[in-house]
Amino acid sequence: MKSQTNPEVNFLQSHHNYGVDKAETDRNLERVVMNALRENVLIDCSKIIVRVTGRTVFLEGKVRFREERMLAQECIANLFGIRSVVNYLTYPCAFSR
Repeated sequence: MKSQTNPEVNFLQSHHNYGVDKAETDRNLERVVMNALRENVLIDCSKIIVRVTGRTVFLEGKVRFREERMLAQECIANLFGIRSVVNYLTYPCAFSR
């Protein structure tokens, strides 16, 4: 006797699994991004926070220079799986010293 599967159940299961996979993918990307930043000796990532949502990477926190801000973005922009990078990193203004 052949068992019949309910298409609605399969649809719900596949969408439920997609949500789990999506969250797992974001967590994995977060680790990959942090590792890439740590490996770059020109970036002080001690004050950088990385968040990933829907394969979009958000960089937040402080860096020392404008060049370091851009370098952090360039360092991760071409990593596999990243859709886009939103750079909220800040640096001290030279005029405020």
